[in-house]
Amino acid sequence: MADLFNEELGRRIRAARDGKLTQASLGERIGLSRTAITNIECGRQRLLVDQLVDIANALGVPASELLPSSGTRQPVRSEINPAIAEMPTVDRWVKAVKRSTA
Repeated sequence: MADLFNEELGRRIRAARDGKLTQASLGERIGLSRTAITNIECGRQRLLVDQLVDIANALGVPASELLPSSGTRQPVRSEINPAIAEMPTVDRWVKAVKRSTA
């Protein structure tokens, strides 16, 4: 699941790339596939710091220009809706099945 930070980072990368490079040519320059660039621009794929620097260099912008403000981070896990936190994990499901068949 994408978070607001990565979605905004992707929007900024797309805006900096638009009119300069295609997703495929940007990917070629930095060693990623066009699909990876698509996922980055949609906020579905997180970046390593060196990848961010490579993208910025390929686009001719400072890496800091691509970074969103820190206020766009997704809430930490403890702040997730309690109903979601209580959803069964595979581990809990396996244990429940084992108990029911024992």
